[in-house]
Amino acid sequence: MGFEQRNQKTHQDNSWLISLNSIIMIAKILDSSASFHAVDYNHKKTSNGRGELMAVRNFPDYIGKNPSPKEVKKYLKFVSSVNSSIKKPQFHAAISCKGKEFDKDQLTEIAEQWMKKMGYSKQPYIIVFHNDTDNNHVHVYSTRISSENGLKIKDNFERLNAKKNINEVMSELGYGQKHDFFEEYSFQTKAQLKLLYEQGGYLLRETANGLTIYKDLNIQEVIPFAKIEGKIKAYTEDINRKKQLKAWFYKYGQLFSSEPRAVYRYEAGKRNPTIVTYQSDLSEFLKDRFGVEMVYHHSGNKPPYGYTLIDHNEKNVLKGSAIMSLKKMKEFKPESDDLWSRLQDVQKFNINSKAHRKLLSEQYKIPIGLIRMTSKKLDDGDIKFYKGYMKGFLKEHSLDQLGLLGLDIQKLDGKQYIIDTLQKTILEADQILPPAYLEELQQENYSQKEEQAVTPLNAIGGMASIMESFGGEDQNDQPRRRKRNQY
Repeated sequence: MGFEQRNQKTHQDNSWLISLNSIIMIAKILDSSASFHAVDYNHKKTSNGRGELMAVRNFPDYIGKNPSPKEVKKYLKFVSSVNSSIKKPQFHAAISCKGKEFDKDQLTEIAEQWMKKMGYSKQPYIIVFHNDTDNNHVHVYSTRISSENGLKIKDNFERLNAKKNINEVMSELGYGQKHDFFEEYSFQTKAQLKLLYEQGGYLLRETANGLTIYKDLNIQEVIPFAKIEGKIKAYTEDINRKKQLKAWFYKYGQLFSSEPRAVYRYEAGKRNPTIVTYQSDLSEFLKDRFGVEMVYHHSGNKPPYGYTLIDHNEKNVLKGSAIMSLKKMKEFKPESDDLWSRLQDVQKFNINSKAHRKLLSEQYKIPIGLIRMTSKKLDDGDIKFYKGYMKGFLKEHSLDQLGLLGLDIQKLDGKQYIIDTLQKTILEADQILPPAYLEELQQENYSQKEEQAVTPLNAIGGMASIMESFGGEDQNDQPRRRKRNQY
């Protein structure tokens, strides 16, 4: 599979192979603004009959269902005013289909589900349908400042997430996202075009009419060879992007192992393993972080002899050796062979601040620049659970025995944190510990001590059932012995 999900809605007929037009849905992030110019722009569309107001969400009742531009801008600026560090708080996006495949109501539903995935479900936002182009589309605008806590809505890799989320919405709503790789991507050879479709789960057949694309036994399209050759001749190299890709390979090739490892397909009972592809820590990182996919080429059970690079973000296919040869990659000697594994583990935590990133960087020995914020957050129920968890344990045990439960105490910039390594959770100590224990933590020479292993669930007694529901260890398991950190 490529970087984007490729789910197709199946149309079956017992007698015929049905030709389907490709469904294309595009989500595009537009410019930010300090003045919320999107309000006036979209109001102008509705005023001259080239647009229609479809949805007003999460605004106060006094604004109503058909608010004036002045009222909308005033409220969005009011919500944004609590965070003066963000100079251009406007969020503005367009969601567009191919031609008239989707009507205004369908596009509005898609936009609402997409806003939810982008983190804006509780934000004040407005959706406007535009009917003045060949392609039906809606505009949606809001503020990037959370109306709940005044923080900026998470926008890491926003454009990549916009594409990923629209594909997920299309799949979840049952429309099925079909990709027209021929139109979307640039490529230099027919083999590269075929690889794009193969990675997307399509079957291909060359006939006298051209390249025939199949999905679930249905003909998706037939691309004439003359049309393919024409696009190949029109290919232009993006020198700057090529330099950026090379820089990434040099930078991250020194951190992550580029050693290819085989991925097998088995028959029932894990019999007759067959190599279907190869991957490496470097290839997985580049795909996850930048949408750059390395497709290794191999013959039988022999090691890879080359690779093709699919840049899903820029919609381009390149010969791998034009960026970096496999031989050159082998010259890099990363200090650790498990950095990618540790990074994946770390990204399961609730990373909501720079302090969280720094804590995990030190704990897992990972460069802080590799650690991203995550959407996982704690609610009041989580805090309440941990408070009861601590209360039950500390009735019969001391604070320096928390390590028996996989809990590490860390100090950063004068603040105490508790890291639950089992449930991948970071908590502030003052959120869940009684005041007396907080005073103990503040002692300069406090340390967690190595204790003889006991069964944590038996030690907690009445907390056993809670631990089980929380995903803790089985009562027969012995806890891990851990090194304690001194402060």
